[in-house]
Amino acid sequence: MKVEAERCLSPEEEERAAGFTHEMARRSFIQARSTLRRSLAERLSCDALSLEITIDPGGKPRVAGCEFNVSHSGDWIFLGLN
Repeated sequence: MKVEAERCLSPEEEERAAGFTHEMARRSFIQARSTLRRSLAERLSCDALSLEITIDPGGKPRVAGCEFNVSHSGDWIFLGLN
């Protein structure tokens, strides 16, 4: 059964989350990506699942039409949108 945060992840993101060996890291990834998708969807007036999040060569997520940054520190997730 999926928790609320997992409902807006893409199949690729679900696969990535499943690959985490530590539960805390898995939960942090799910929460961060879910928060990112919801925030970007609100900013871009679209559905969270319709966002195409790509990964650049440096490993950073990117979405056309919006600049953002995501950082994690322990239980904290920091999200900056421009």
